[in-house]
Amino acid sequence: MPAVRITGIAIAVAMMSLLIFMTFHKSYYLSLSLPAVSWPDNKERGVDTLLNSPAFEDSLEKLKAHELDLFLSTLLENEKARQIDQLSQKEKKALFLSELPSHLLLQFEGNNLVLELRSIKHAKWSDFLVAVSSGFFVFDVKPETRELKEKFIWSTDYALLVKVLLTAFAITLLIGVLLLWLKRRAS
Repeated sequence: MPAVRITGIAIAVAMMSLLIFMTFHKSYYLSLSLPAVSWPDNKERGVDTLLNSPAFEDSLEKLKAHELDLFLSTLLENEKARQIDQLSQKEKKALFLSELPSHLLLQFEGNNLVLELRSIKHAKWSDFLVAVSSGFFVFDVKPETRELKEKFIWSTDYALLVKVLLTAFAITLLIGVLLLWLKRRAS
């Protein structure tokens, strides 16, 4: 049965495509969900407000050189990440500030606010964002660092991965059916 063979090959190719995609694409995100009332009342809602806050600037100033390199390497594409060693510390901070907004997402969903960071998975990100969050967000009772760190959760973007898997499967299946049809027509 050629149809069974084609389907099996399509499944194998789709799975390999997914593995390759996950190797080179940031399919994880670090998520924090808080009550919407945690956002300061006098501040405009948006990522830029968070990134321009004194809490963020203090956390950025406290970063060591190797930590900044680590964060940049998890945010940047491979081509750019290889070039960060040639930059000065000031240029690295400027690059970090220009790249981070495109990887941060802030949404207000009903009574909650959700902050997501899309990057390569590394534990240092939650430490950095805990420091920023504890100084920026308003809490009735200020949580301990450990409690706030537990609210940050690494998640996988399954919707994106399913799209990649199904697209690769459909394309491979379509090519297989087309080749089978051409083979029968030639016979």
